[in-house]
Amino acid sequence: MIRAAFRNRLPWIQTAGLVFLSPLLLFIRVDRWGWLLGVPALWGISGLVRGQAFKRTPLNRPIIVIGALTLLSLAITPDMLLSLPKVASLLLGLAFFFMVVDLCETRRGIEVSLGGLVAAGAVIGVVGLLGTRWLEKSGLLSAITARLPQLINGLPGAVEGFHPNQVAGTMLWVIPVALTLGAGLWQRPDRRRWSVVAALAGAWMAGVLVLTQSRSGWFGMALALLGMLAAVNRRARWGLATVGVALIAVVVLTGLDPVRPGGGDAALVGDTVGALNWDFRLEIWRVALLGIADFPFTGMGIGVFREVSWLLYAPQINPGFDIAHAHNEFLQIALDLGLLGLIAFVALYVAAFRMLRRMWRMASDPLHKTSGFPVSTSTLRLLVLGLSGGLFAHLMYSLTDAVALGAKPGVLFWVLLGLVAGLFERLQAARSGATR
Repeated sequence: MIRAAFRNRLPWIQTAGLVFLSPLLLFIRVDRWGWLLGVPALWGISGLVRGQAFKRTPLNRPIIVIGALTLLSLAITPDMLLSLPKVASLLLGLAFFFMVVDLCETRRGIEVSLGGLVAAGAVIGVVGLLGTRWLEKSGLLSAITARLPQLINGLPGAVEGFHPNQVAGTMLWVIPVALTLGAGLWQRPDRRRWSVVAALAGAWMAGVLVLTQSRSGWFGMALALLGMLAAVNRRARWGLATVGVALIAVVVLTGLDPVRPGGGDAALVGDTVGALNWDFRLEIWRVALLGIADFPFTGMGIGVFREVSWLLYAPQINPGFDIAHAHNEFLQIALDLGLLGLIAFVALYVAAFRMLRRMWRMASDPLHKTSGFPVSTSTLRLLVLGLSGGLFAHLMYSLTDAVALGAKPGVLFWVLLGLVAGLFERLQAARSGATR
């Protein structure tokens, strides 16, 4: 009986453990690598209590492949100082994925997971606003960002401040979820104050996204919103598709005209020219493909592209530019973990969107209304819409930019996937019970 009670509290014990481990892993040092063992320890406790370290989901296989390749990457990396923080953040993200899957067994767990995701996005928006190294791209927006104090700097991995494109990519995961969550909660009179909070959080993050002046971020968000509108308004689908195609054409054509910097700082010159200039990106992609060809099986080591690219390939760009990543998440995954890692990463997206599609259809099935699922049909559809929008927005962004695997904000990506897999498994179990 004691074991059963402990088992019921296990998701919350894991949550408390991960909250404790988060700052230790996000800001890990080489001489404190032992904190990495905290996550396997939590999984070990789970295995002892319920007979399995974590639940089975359609994402487990690609996640296991990515995890194994990450450990291999740590063994072959030429620079442990660059790789260890990435590995620690990725391990933390995987732990949050399985934690959220567990939490989705109950209504309370779903609410905490969704609220935590939105709250984390809003906090990152605040931190980003106070710690971003803003770039001059648009006169009006640059005039606003020039007045913002940079109060946060000197953090590991962002000594000079956060890059605005990274902040934008992070916001994309959360904005659609916050907005649809606000709409879903509004349907319940007793939750309308939380509806307003979620909507305001979404609006806040959208404002931060605008201030980043990230063309990749704007592009991803615009396409996601068009897709979400098309999903709820079938009659306007073709018109929205036409707008989307026109938007893609505008982005491609405007990207052909290099953005000329207004200042003389070498680092800012590189950043500004790289805003969405195809000449710049094609050069980075050329170098990335050379790296993938040279390290196809294991990758060159997670997080080391910024150094290896200059040592081996001498990219024809501003020498003062820090190539933090390949400006394409799929190329970056292949550089970090090899082609097998790229296949596993693509499989994550494919499986996630398949689950979202099935949940969308099941939410329209009358059987769902009597299944005992702890979320109403209309709320489930809105959640599916928001989760799909977040994944799709970042996917579009990731074609021309990247929040590299193991980046600290990337934990939100795994939380998002955890919600997708957790809700799907919970719905499947509820439907199975209803049909017995």
